[in-house]
Amino acid sequence: MEQRISNLQNKPGSQKILALGISLALVIIFMVILKTSTVLLMKLPIAYWYYRLLVEIIAAALAVGAVFLTGNQSILKEKGRPWGNYAVPVILIVLYFLVSTAGAFIHNLTAGSAFLPLPQILSYITTILLVGIAEEFLFRGAIMGKLMSAFNARRKSGAYVSVFISGFLFGLVHISNIINGTAPISAVLQAISAMGIGFVLGALYYRSRNIWLMAALHAMIDMCALISSGVFATGETLESTLSASAVITKLPPIYTVFVILVLTVPTILITCFMLRNRKNDYETSK
Repeated sequence: MEQRISNLQNKPGSQKILALGISLALVIIFMVILKTSTVLLMKLPIAYWYYRLLVEIIAAALAVGAVFLTGNQSILKEKGRPWGNYAVPVILIVLYFLVSTAGAFIHNLTAGSAFLPLPQILSYITTILLVGIAEEFLFRGAIMGKLMSAFNARRKSGAYVSVFISGFLFGLVHISNIINGTAPISAVLQAISAMGIGFVLGALYYRSRNIWLMAALHAMIDMCALISSGVFATGETLESTLSASAVITKLPPIYTVFVILVLTVPTILITCFMLRNRKNDYETSK
């Protein structure tokens, strides 16, 4: 059996096929276990962010397991590349989401929204931190790491394939939010938006080679997006926040096309710009 596996890996293109198969399998296993856990845990008579915390603990455990399963545990000790390689995009992303969050925070304050109890706010913060760890470890650490090795990310084409496939899978998994009660059109739009963000995060990881930075950045993005439901007692949840975008179904189809283009084209251009002439970014700094 070992000889057969060895022969398969030595065949031209077999490593690429194997990497794609492993990546898809990891996404399916992650999605099935996570959604099954969500359906079961959401029935518990506890506050929303408490059950979400339990779900993300499971997600983080699965993601860490995927990192070790794919043999990419070395990412946990990566020191990262020089800050100058990725400082500008990181600063711009942080500033954009902080400004957006400030607007939502001020809106809730002026609207008289009460704060959630402190234990629930702490649960929200912990949950979002675990989301960053789980999704970055799985999609950038395990999946993108496997793809970079198989497609030879030292070559420009290999870098593009690794980043875009891992980003596509990252977006695809968000469609499963329909199971949680998110409106179908909202889940699709979220998947498209997440795919674009996945492209940018993939390119940023390719340049930074620092998985902990990516987990922190991912957590910040989600924390900013869910500030209303995680800090204020507005009665909102992740699912209701996402479903709010279903209003687009009441607009002419041309607007849907426009929204999709807005969500994808800029991120694709930014990703390509970040990946340009980065021949040495694949190497992990020592």
